[in-house]
Amino acid sequence: MGRPGRILVAEDDALSRASLAELLASEGYRVATAVDGIEALGKLADFAPDVLLTDLWMPRLNGIDLITRARAAVPSLEVLVMTACVQDVVDEALQQGAFGYVRKPIHFGQLTMFIAGALERRQTRLNARG
Repeated sequence: MGRPGRILVAEDDALSRASLAELLASEGYRVATAVDGIEALGKLADFAPDVLLTDLWMPRLNGIDLITRARAAVPSLEVLVMTACVQDVVDEALQQGAFGYVRKPIHFGQLTMFIAGALERRQTRLNARG
């Protein structure tokens, strides 16, 4: 990839958002955060994330709508969902293009495995285009 993976974390809970950002940065990722889907959309162009890690229930723009709009803006973006939601909402997120999901409370080891897989998938897709 040539540079550290870039992760955009969209999470309305301040403690969760800060904790995730700190843990991901400690793993060598470049991390940006957003308090909701609207802020996350605003950071897509400037930050150029490889992976969007998003909660589903956020104010102003929920995770499902964020996935749809973010993937339309950046088709190569991989999306991982964080949720404590029921399965049908998770299924909708997957139908909108999410790579996978992790259940809250988040097990960090599982999350980093999903991120590594998302980054690998993104790179494979970009190589196939190129």
